Amino acid sequence: MEINKRAGIQQFLQKTVQDILNVELISSSYQTILTDTLVFALKDDQQLQITVKQGQTLFHILEKEENPIVDFPLDEGESTRTSKVQNIQVKLPATIQSVTGVWAGKSSVQFLVGIILWTPEKQPFLCLCLETDEIEVLTHQELKDRIDHMVSDYGEITMEQFHQLAQNNEDRLD
Repeated sequence: MEINKRAGIQQFLQKTVQDILNVELISSSYQTILTDTLVFALKDDQQLQITVKQGQTLFHILEKEENPIVDFPLDEGESTRTSKVQNIQVKLPATIQSVTGVWAGKSSVQFLVGIILWTPEKQPFLCLCLETDEIEVLTHQELKDRIDHMVSDYGEITMEQFHQLAQNNEDRLD
């Protein structure tokens, strides 16, 4: 199920990320990682897929056994699968307390260019740069440096914080 960007970002709130996965395109003659897509395996047996394409960021909620979604037809003999992302220095599992969405451009036309996932200890868990047609996993400082350079390209950068608090036994978004 595809969901809008703000709702997609909010899907991380209070979720425990069990694994971070690449999507691979495979056939009998090749295997390639799709650098425009990441899948987050969540403790609740769902998966949250993020894909960037031509200035758009798409979020999909997948059931545990559902295949990743690609926006092109697979050729005969091709299939997709997920594999653990290598070379990411994060401690899993991790519960996401809050999320920062980084938006670039004037208010009438803004693009989601970054996501920062925060732990309950208010530490950045994972920073994603979505500015190009590939998802880059960066350190918090690397993303801050990249955002500083984006100001001259886009004219305006807006950061939007999403967090969830429990009040009167009901969850609500602040």
